[in-house]
Amino acid sequence: MDGFMQKILPSLANVRLVVVPYPLRADEADLYYIHWRDHNDLDELDRKVQEWAYTDEDFASSILTRHQATLCRSCGSRWHTLIVPPDTYIGLGDLHRKKLASRWKDVKVCPSCKASFGQIVLEILGAKAA
Repeated sequence: MDGFMQKILPSLANVRLVVVPYPLRADEADLYYIHWRDHNDLDELDRKVQEWAYTDEDFASSILTRHQATLCRSCGSRWHTLIVPPDTYIGLGDLHRKKLASRWKDVKVCPSCKASFGQIVLEILGAKAA
């Protein structure tokens, strides 16, 4: 996890870090951020996860995202963002389509010029220094 996310993650009430190990390479993993539109009781969910007492329903309104620096092609502004990668739910049927359909109204545009980013940005975390 980069320094920006280490600093900001504790203040994000609707985001949790998840580390997904590669099945065939135990020393490598992907970092994702589970994003909820609503501010579910994530403290309660954290407890359930620690106790292995969670269910799929606990994650029904969530979607996997990644942190990246996103450049607005219209005005050149750069932002720390959480985006939905296109390959997150490969092999899971139409789960990706269903998750996107439920979150489409949450897609963000550039705060500076209101242009589309050209990708699925669900959270703008702040301006990125040049």
